[in-house]
Amino acid sequence: MKRFQRGIDFIEAHLFERFTLDEVASAAQLSTYHFARTFRVLMGETVMRYAMRRRLTLAAVRLVAEDVRLMELALDSKFESQEAFTRAFKRQFHQTPGDFRKNRTRLMASTLNAPNLSQLAHTKEKISMEPKFIEVEEFRIIGMMATFNEETKQSIPDLWRAFGPRMHEISTRIEGATYGICFPTALDEEDFDYMAAVPVENFDTIPNGMVARTVHAHKYAVFTHKTGDDTMHNDLQKSMQYIWGTWLPNSDYEHAKVPDFEF
Repeated sequence: MKRFQRGIDFIEAHLFERFTLDEVASAAQLSTYHFARTFRVLMGETVMRYAMRRRLTLAAVRLVAEDVRLMELALDSKFESQEAFTRAFKRQFHQTPGDFRKNRTRLMASTLNAPNLSQLAHTKEKISMEPKFIEVEEFRIIGMMATFNEETKQSIPDLWRAFGPRMHEISTRIEGATYGICFPTALDEEDFDYMAAVPVENFDTIPNGMVARTVHAHKYAVFTHKTGDDTMHNDLQKSMQYIWGTWLPNSDYEHAKVPDFEF
């Protein structure tokens, strides 16, 4: 894995230069075939596509931080024309560079940070690289909910610590499962409502301080997250980063703007 990281380091050091796959593999002291195959398995994309998405991510940062001309940004990002840059940028961020700058859009699922050894080991050992697809039937839940954002999401475990001792108050609970459910909020695109919950038969009795929700039937991509120690929350963040930052942008799917959840 350390050799593979050296290849990543080479890419990062030469992002804005012309380089070949052979040069990257050489820096990692691996054969070109072995490095390319390993890279695609761990990262979910080819070396050159990864490099392009990294350049686009850094270009997006410059768009909102600097007064830089689009043509200059396109050439710096190794595109032959502003038109080619705009097309690639729109594919990744779902809006043109001009709209991105005007809206000062926050970088979310489309961003791509350089991975480190810990992230690579996690991708290899603790999460299924490809999901299975299932149709989830409608179900009801009762639990405790709070609103979070990127800065406050680290306190989600506190919500579970508050909810855990009160689960027994839910008389209609269906035993055997708990759910951590993210609901998109229309108030602010940076916020999301997170609910620590259990499935229930009905909403006849809702304890004080709790809420009831119905999750409607939909098609879901299901990833298996593996953990066996007290680092579950940190590991889960790495899994989420892989799902939203690597798998989804490289898949043929789009998020349906419905709740996503941990089971």
